[in-house]
Amino acid sequence: PANSTTEFSVAHGLTAAPRLVIPVLDVTTAGNQFASLTVTRAADSKRIYLRSSSTSAPITLYVESR
Repeated sequence: PANSTTEFSVAHGLTAAPRLVIPVLDVTTAGNQFASLTVTRAADSKRIYLRSSSTSAPITLYVESR
């Protein structure tokens, strides 16, 4: 997102709202770090909704169904 107060959403591809979203850290490259994530509203059957204090950090997420 352009700034840290902007909500962004990610399509999860599941058939129902997920139960968990787990950030994944690639440890094969030095310098990788977790971005701070905040859930801005409950996930629904199509998307998860987040905000991050970082505006340019790539993220990888594992999404678990109910």
